[in-house]
Amino acid sequence: MKYNVYPIESHVTLRTLAVISINIFMFLAAVKMDVGMALTTGKKAMSIGVLCALTPYICGAIYAITQKHNIFENYRELAVFLEVVQIQSITPFPVVSYTIDQLKITNSELGRLGLSAALVADVYSIIIALISSFYKGGSKRYFIAFASFLLLAAFIIRPMMLWVSRRTPTGTPVRSAYISIILVLAFLSGLFSFEFHEGPYVGPFILGFTVPAGPPLGSSLVEKFETVSFGFLLPILTAISMLNVDLFLISSEFTKIHLYLAVIVILFAVKLIACFIPSLFCKLPIIDSVALAFILSCKGVIELTATAVLNDKEIVSQELLSLIALFILFSSVFFPVLVKYLYDPSRKYAGYEERNISCLKPQSELRIVTCIRKPDDITSVKKFLRSTYPTKESPIAVYVLHLIELMGRTTPIFITHRKQKPGSNHISENVIMSFDNYQQYNWDAVSVDTFTAISPPKFMHEDICTLALDKLTSLILIPFHPKFTIHEAAGSENLLRVRNLTRRVLDRTPCSVGIFFDRSKCNHQHIKASTNSFQALCVIFLGGSDDREALALARRMAKNSIASLTVVHLISNTEEDDTADWEEKILNADLIEDVIDDVKQSNIDNKESIVTYKEHKVNDGPDTALLVHTLANDYDLFLVGRRDGIESPQTRGLSQWSELPELGILGDFLVSNDLHSEASVLVVQKQKQKKYLE
Repeated sequence: MKYNVYPIESHVTLRTLAVISINIFMFLAAVKMDVGMALTTGKKAMSIGVLCALTPYICGAIYAITQKHNIFENYRELAVFLEVVQIQSITPFPVVSYTIDQLKITNSELGRLGLSAALVADVYSIIIALISSFYKGGSKRYFIAFASFLLLAAFIIRPMMLWVSRRTPTGTPVRSAYISIILVLAFLSGLFSFEFHEGPYVGPFILGFTVPAGPPLGSSLVEKFETVSFGFLLPILTAISMLNVDLFLISSEFTKIHLYLAVIVILFAVKLIACFIPSLFCKLPIIDSVALAFILSCKGVIELTATAVLNDKEIVSQELLSLIALFILFSSVFFPVLVKYLYDPSRKYAGYEERNISCLKPQSELRIVTCIRKPDDITSVKKFLRSTYPTKESPIAVYVLHLIELMGRTTPIFITHRKQKPGSNHISENVIMSFDNYQQYNWDAVSVDTFTAISPPKFMHEDICTLALDKLTSLILIPFHPKFTIHEAAGSENLLRVRNLTRRVLDRTPCSVGIFFDRSKCNHQHIKASTNSFQALCVIFLGGSDDREALALARRMAKNSIASLTVVHLISNTEEDDTADWEEKILNADLIEDVIDDVKQSNIDNKESIVTYKEHKVNDGPDTALLVHTLANDYDLFLVGRRDGIESPQTRGLSQWSELPELGILGDFLVSNDLHSEASVLVVQKQKQKKYLE
């Protein structure tokens, strides 16, 4: 016996809300889809998407034709069978993108491939559904009306949308009047499609394709309505779609639906194989191929709503609706769990090889990935690169990654500008030109390659770490903008985004990381002063792998330049230091010997670079703070190790005042406004050797 949670008299109101929900959801889903990508996607995604979309349809159609006279007693039963085949065969892009987002693999290789393949599959599914609708409509009136709507959308509404985008200045919001008119058009298109025997979601879905993806129009629509759609209306839609579901009917009416149960299971297996086999031919690992097959086979609210609409039209029975809903519930719950178990995107960052500055040979090429989020970052990064003093004998390779927040789209984009024609990209034009000029001024000593990553902020670290992994870099450079300091923008959204991005990179990085704080921007120095390279470097050394990595970078920076390097070695003056690790003591002793050797060698070679070693004994953190205050204005750049999680007598007491733990205790103190200094700061974390079991 079925019990209704909602009173019968409230069903009309609930169904009205359901129509509004599906209209907005499908409209926004189309707005965030970039159909042009389905035509320009790679062969890998194209082959997987096409086979994923067509194979279940073909198998279901062949079975229906061959068994038409043996199983189906009339045309109505055949029509129901074909509807079930169509529902089980589709690969809705919104469902796949939501699943990938929840799994937090949007920017991973598998996530990008899954989104591209789902986009291709969905486009083919839409074409098949439209052809099927024409066939079922059976009247010229339906064909003419629908063709007229498509022409209206393509040649009148689309140019209007582009006109609105052009009328909106860059960085300003779209006028509310335009947003309201577009929303009314979405609802009217839903009424139109419902009038011609289609679901109310077909019209808004087609209209959504006319909206230019991304800013300003697409992003404004998504920003205004996505929270309401996903947070409020979508749960209502799911609940209303389940109103007529009665799981007890599956057992009591099993003889009527056992054929459809077999069809659902067989088509699921066919779809899995159709995704798995081309993935193997595309040289994906077996585990990744299985995970991708499960991602593309996930079911969700689109299939559930389509089945509920067929039930309202009395095409699908209540027991069949219950069976399909049960399978959708099963797939949406268990398939993501299986994918989470099978695929770990962080596995590729396992540190089987040393990729840091300490392991480089003295004259070998230094490869750096640097991130650009704001125009001010360009000046800061170029200032740091100039301070490395690259030469033909000791070159650097710079991989510039321009990070842009993904707005109004679902699929992240990664652009390699070397493969593009000059002037074909306007988003990163300023970044490209600036670093191209830097390369020309340092010919034979610097090579620059520029990339653009358009992705959600919470997944940007994947782009950074993947690029560092692919290019075998030794250092990731992250600018820490002065206006994000704790005293000037505490709790701001931009500060939180930068901090979260930095923390994720530090946790996932396949190489060493440098967090660069350019104080010349903070102090509003003259532009020449803010672009000059650093002349006086200071490494505050306490011990540990991060400090040694910072020292290795500083020695390389000072080797080919006129810059002076001072190593300030802080030694604990307490008895606790007598119990310190003997291995660390030996390494520190080796440090002293190496620095002395550097001084002797520089004198022999008559180089102008100077390496100075100083020892200071301190009791605790306050002693260290006082010492740093005396050194604050003697140097242009301080280099310190991050030393995450390492307790030492030299910094005892400072951690209580630390507000930016991603910079480490000393790094946090050096960037604070309490330290009256004009020196910039570089916080270094050495590559963490992470290994995973095969």
